[in-house]
Amino acid sequence: MSATDTGITAAGAVGLRTLVPTANTNALPVTYTFDDLEVFPQVMTVTRSINTISKGHAAGAPISLAQPAPVPL
Repeated sequence: MSATDTGITAAGAVGLRTLVPTANTNALPVTYTFDDLEVFPQVMTVTRSINTISKGHAAGAPISLAQPAPVPL
């Protein structure tokens, strides 16, 4: 099953909820499994700086946080 809720417009937490209907005749407990949950967009605020000197970065430009941090000598 795939679903998109476009009514959620504010920032906040993401969660999943499952319910067993009162008319359920399956043996309990019922197990639910979730796979490949994706939440878009992933938004973060990044301040680029080296030695406390801030650098400009255009909004929406790609960034990589995988580079090693500079180490003072």
